[in-house]
Amino acid sequence: MPKNVIKEIKDVLQASDKLSYAQTEKLSELLDQLQEELEKLPEDQKMQALEIAKLTKSKIELSRLQDPQDTEFNDLQQAVVEYEVTHPRLTHTVRSICNFLMSIGV
Repeated sequence: MPKNVIKEIKDVLQASDKLSYAQTEKLSELLDQLQEELEKLPEDQKMQALEIAKLTKSKIELSRLQDPQDTEFNDLQQAVVEYEVTHPRLTHTVRSICNFLMSIGV
């Protein structure tokens, strides 16, 4: 599943005219790093990452239905902190992607 999602993101990047060539290349490089880190995970740890992704999605959906200020994110924050302890390189890569996206206004 992550491979498919990363490929879909890369396809969107290639089709986008909103990013410069350098931005597209940088993001593609970061996505390659993410793919490498995900492939190294044992199966049980992939499930933990998937659970965090599902929790994130549910929090985003909930914040769209109500005032985002009223949405409780402590459980998500705790899950990410716990995951970071055991997977520092993976969480670093995800943070790098997020920081890059923020730097280009996405």
